[in-house]
Amino acid sequence: MPTVELNCLFHGDTPDVANIFSVEVDTETTVSRLKEIIKEKKQNIAYFNNAKFKLWNVNESNEKLNILFDNPNANIKRKLGGKILEGLDKLSIYFSYKLNKNYMHILCELSELAPKDKIIFKEHSFELESAPGDSGSLVIDEDNLLVGILHGGFYNKSDAYIIPITLIKEHDKKYFKIEFESIGNSNND
Repeated sequence: MPTVELNCLFHGDTPDVANIFSVEVDTETTVSRLKEIIKEKKQNIAYFNNAKFKLWNVNESNEKLNILFDNPNANIKRKLGGKILEGLDKLSIYFSYKLNKNYMHILCELSELAPKDKIIFKEHSFELESAPGDSGSLVIDEDNLLVGILHGGFYNKSDAYIIPITLIKEHDKKYFKIEFESIGNSNND
């Protein structure tokens, strides 16, 4: 079976070399299995547990992807001509073994989740001391060190939440695209 090496990027990241990752898969692999492979490969960078995410076929040159430098959250379908990969489809439907190795093939879009107590995004894990969205909430990292203060509520932009956090070390308000981990109370008796 022919294999392909797919260049991937998380939606919201700029197409810098540091953000791009590749996965090598058999063309008879299903899209659902490809999602599992990406989860396994990137489990230390992005939070996936219970998170549904979409894979988009963009198969575009880096020149066309330059739009992501100006707007990392650009609409994948409208701006990049992306097509959603369907779960039970085999990759051979979307990709031949003669892929251009210099192109970006897949954008991974993490789906919107309901805000809960713990915020996970990229390489950092933050917990809020008060309810999410409360202005003035303390943002604490996984080592229980104060990182910053949350300002305002959550904003939904391009199917992702954006929150403003003033970072203590930088004394500067930054906006972060984030994904949420559900750690709510389950009362299963």
